[in-house]
Amino acid sequence: LVLLVGNEALIVVLAGAIAISAMLLPGVSGSFLLLTMGLYGTIMGAIKSLDIGIIMLFGIGCLIGLMLFSRLLWWLLKRHHDSTMALLLGFIVGSLPMLWPWRELTRYQMGPEGQVIPLAHRYLLPDDYARLTGDSAQILAVVSLMVVGALLVVLLNRRAARQATQFDT
Repeated sequence: LVLLVGNEALIVVLAGAIAISAMLLPGVSGSFLLLTMGLYGTIMGAIKSLDIGIIMLFGIGCLIGLMLFSRLLWWLLKRHHDSTMALLLGFIVGSLPMLWPWRELTRYQMGPEGQVIPLAHRYLLPDDYARLTGDSAQILAVVSLMVVGALLVVLLNRRAARQATQFDT
C-alpha cells in the first residue's frame, strides 16, 4: 500500500476507509484487512499509545469510508437487491467456520509483534473437542446462544416488516 500511495497519512486514511467498509459487511473482518495491509500493528499501537494524530487520520478514513460505502451499499440494494443479498449471504455462510466453537489450531504464523496469526484449523465435534482439550464443550451454552441469536433475528425482522407496512400506509 505504501508503494501505491506514497503518503503515510493518506495510507492511514485509506486503511480506515477500507476497514470500516469491511465492517459494514457481514462476515468480513476489518481487523483482518488491516492485518493483510500490514497496518494492524500500526493502528493498534496508535490506540495503545494514544497517538492522536494517527487515530484522527484513521477516524477520518472511517468516516469517509462509512459515508461512501454505505451509499454504495444502499445503491446496490436498491438497484440489484437479489444479487447484493446473495453476495451478503455468501459472506455470512463463508464466515461460519470462523464461528465454529470447537476447533483446534493446526497452523499459525508469528506476527511482527509476536502475535499468533491463525492460518488453519481442524474443526471438531463437541465430544472430540472435550476429549482433546480436557475442557468442557459447553454445548448447552453454545446452543442457548444460537437460539437467542436466531430469535433476535426473527424478532428484528418482524419489527422491520411492521415498520415498513406503517410507512407504506
